[in-house]
Amino acid sequence: MAMEERSQRGSITLETAMVVPIFCGLFLMLNSLFFVVSTQQQVTHALIQAGNSLAMDTYLTESVESAGEQGTRFWGDLADMVIDIRNIFNPARGYYTDPTDWYATGDDNVVRRRFQAYLTAGEGPGMESEANSILKGIGIVNGMSDIKITTKRDGGNMTITAEYELQYRLNPLFRGRIPMKQEMRVRLWGYDGS
Repeated sequence: MAMEERSQRGSITLETAMVVPIFCGLFLMLNSLFFVVSTQQQVTHALIQAGNSLAMDTYLTESVESAGEQGTRFWGDLADMVIDIRNIFNPARGYYTDPTDWYATGDDNVVRRRFQAYLTAGEGPGMESEANSILKGIGIVNGMSDIKITTKRDGGNMTITAEYELQYRLNPLFRGRIPMKQEMRVRLWGYDGS
């Protein structure tokens, strides 16, 4: 009986030695999958918020008559005056609103700055370094320096694309990278593309 009991214990030890590494490997693969999805979700959220904000810039520029705008003598109505006063006293307006027609000139720096502002939930001179550390922390290779944010306008629509490489965490020896591309499309309010 003692021999049979010892044989059973050896069998259980052998089975455990075979199953536990497989279970741990599957758990690590699942963890890496969640990591990739989480990173995509954070970048997507910043893109959506930036896109919605950028879509409203066109309305501000095209529809609101500003007192300092060339070709206008004064405000069109009370709402135009309130928006102008808000912009004067809002130091972060360059990060969350931009009174220029950047969408007509194709200035992707405005889009990049807006993406950083929504990624960090802040503004100011340290915003780029904070965005850089956030992106590196979620696995984007080289952070802000290697993320490529571009826009393409088609009439009154704009497509914002973010391309980057994600460091694959499951494979530490080979330091694998996953190329990622995320796009979002937004309608520019009050802008017909001309």
